[in-house]
Amino acid sequence: MNTEQLATIREYCRDNAAFEHLKQILVTELEDTRQAQEQAARSQQLLERESSIIRVIGKLGQAIIDRIQQSLDLDETLRSMLHEVRRFLNADRVVVYRFNPDWSGEFISESVSNQWASLLEEQEGNPELRQNISNCRLKYLRAEGSSYTDSHLQETRGESLKTREIFVVQDIYKAGFSDCYIKMLERFEARAYASVPIFVAGKPWGVLAAYQNSEPRCWQELEVNLLMQVGTQLGAALQLANSIHEARLQAERRQLIANMVDRIRKPLPIQVILDTTTQEARQLFHADRVAVYRFTPDWNGEFISESVNEGWINLVSPDVPKVWEDTHLQETQGGRYRNNETLAVEDIYTIGHSKCHIQLLEQFQARAYAIAPIFAGKTLWGLLAVYQNDGPRSWDATEVDLLVQIGNQLGVALQQAELFANLQREIAERQQAELQVRQLNQDLQQRNAELEVANKELEAFAYSVSHDLRAPYAASMASVRPF
Repeated sequence: MNTEQLATIREYCRDNAAFEHLKQILVTELEDTRQAQEQAARSQQLLERESSIIRVIGKLGQAIIDRIQQSLDLDETLRSMLHEVRRFLNADRVVVYRFNPDWSGEFISESVSNQWASLLEEQEGNPELRQNISNCRLKYLRAEGSSYTDSHLQETRGESLKTREIFVVQDIYKAGFSDCYIKMLERFEARAYASVPIFVAGKPWGVLAAYQNSEPRCWQELEVNLLMQVGTQLGAALQLANSIHEARLQAERRQLIANMVDRIRKPLPIQVILDTTTQEARQLFHADRVAVYRFTPDWNGEFISESVNEGWINLVSPDVPKVWEDTHLQETQGGRYRNNETLAVEDIYTIGHSKCHIQLLEQFQARAYAIAPIFAGKTLWGLLAVYQNDGPRSWDATEVDLLVQIGNQLGVALQQAELFANLQREIAERQQAELQVRQLNQDLQQRNAELEVANKELEAFAYSVSHDLRAPYAASMASVRPF
């Protein structure tokens, strides 16, 4: 209110007291109006930002779904999504962290400002970053900021995440973290962060996290909601990707079995069938090795076919032992596999194997494996094994079932090969017998020809002798007649 307006108001007032009272009323009303206008402006900004969040989330979610449906690589789309989130939050770093089956994990995608180091690159040079912090009790600050919880993902197998907790930390040095965890966060260059879990098919899959490195930060509810919505979108997109991948994998599995059946119907050598099958199976399982192991009569065995990734030793090679001794299989004459059972091991070091068994598997360079028996008729002929060498692996039921189906088809192929070999042997024997009969016939014909020639010669000789004898006889008869 300016001076002229105050002078006008003073003229209409009876005294100074009335003027001051009216002035106070007007000032209060003006202040209320100003605050209301500011609140309206803030509400409008908040509404616009919420609308912006909706557009960002919708855009990112649709982009991911489009790329999944088009069977395109998600890596670039994921990086673009994280870049949009980081830009919107004005954060220093946004990452996606994926859990492994043992609840260790690794950063798989990142958007980071230029002045900060890349955690993806740091992770490549420091494999320990792929693991959770062992031997260190972690304290995560809950979203409401009023209490703390001790947790360790590997020890609790993600129990803290199963409740879909959101972790918000304004300053890592004031959150009550243990020293070792603070040191790990300092390696991430983080000063403040907010993280939300990513669920796929109702199970914890990973974490979406935003970091502020330069200074502490008070995370707003709207910002945390953005992370929650993006995490939900990402989980739904990953579940869709898994469904499409599983459908494609099922089609590839059916095709693999169909190819095996087709090869079995053809008179192919069994070694060709084994080599081709192990190659196709390794690619389908995305494993480091698939091998066929044949039992010897004393229940030792040897690898007779394999397909192996580059960088791993060959088990089918003149440079490795031909016969592998497994005392358990020897003593039990095939062990569980005699009963047509399978075995799937996520980690050879946690399953409870004996020391000698682990040493044998270490010679194979195996860390995880799954095995199905191969029966030729009712006889346990050997084993079909798929190996993961570079780390633990969780084998799902469909993978084990596929291994069983392949083993069954190989059993049929062995029977077919045996029948074919018997048929070939029988044909060879018949051909040999026919050859011998033809040889005997030829010999008989030769003898008959020789006898015919001999008969003719004998007839000629008899005729000659007869003629020679007949001439003197006739002469002697002629000389006797006069008497």
